[in-house]
Amino acid sequence: MTPDPIQRSRKACKGWSIFWANLLNRI
Repeated sequence: MTPDPIQRSRKACKGWSIFWANLLNRI
């Protein structure tokens, strides 16, 4: 079964936000 496109995009968006938060905190 393939995951929902909306669910995948939402998970990716959440991952990106965490990634950017860590990146900005490091600076």
